[in-house]
Amino acid sequence: MHKRADVVGWPRVEGADERISCPYCDCLQVKEPIAEGASASCVNCGEALYQNGSNSLEGAISFSLAALIFLFLGLFFPFLSISELGLSNSINLIGAMGNLWTDGGEAMAVSIGLFAIFLPFWLICSLLYVSVPLLSGRALPGVISVFRGVLFCKTWIMVEVFFVGSIVSLIKLVDLAEIGLRPAFWSVGALMVCLVAAIRHVERYEFWDRIEKALTDQKEGRKP
Repeated sequence: MHKRADVVGWPRVEGADERISCPYCDCLQVKEPIAEGASASCVNCGEALYQNGSNSLEGAISFSLAALIFLFLGLFFPFLSISELGLSNSINLIGAMGNLWTDGGEAMAVSIGLFAIFLPFWLICSLLYVSVPLLSGRALPGVISVFRGVLFCKTWIMVEVFFVGSIVSLIKLVDLAEIGLRPAFWSVGALMVCLVAAIRHVERYEFWDRIEKALTDQKEGRKP
């Protein structure tokens, strides 16, 4: 273990003696509290086990709120404009999905809606549902199921795939027409960055300990 003794680790249930297995060598060991900014490694093989990031809750909340704003900007503002022979047209993400659906690209339209819009929106709202109350030491009903969903679905968020695919398509179209990048294009790029940053602030062991502590305090009637 690597610790900084001058800083207290995240809140845990008093007297909790939890054990953790190394994902590399399966060595079972005690999950000790660690200082903010420190990390814990396996005593057998040295594999990284968990870390106590600085301001994890604040970071998750801040980047989630920013991602929510950029998501709405990306949905309702023009994504790009195409000009050719004096004619110009612009389109947003909702319109693009509608065009794909009517032109026979139902599977692509559903994929964009699910992986680039719905799941990111659900993940952002779920992170806020979990993180905001934990900031004051509280937990809302169903927080365990919601956080399990966050851990499961975070690997299925594909905003970056959509963004990179859009760039590749634009490169192919630039020789055929004049392409203009509109506000929603940059909003989707910012959304991608904010989502990655929000997820990086989610240390699952820390969040589980905070949730357990909050639920235990509420059950026993203790104030945070």
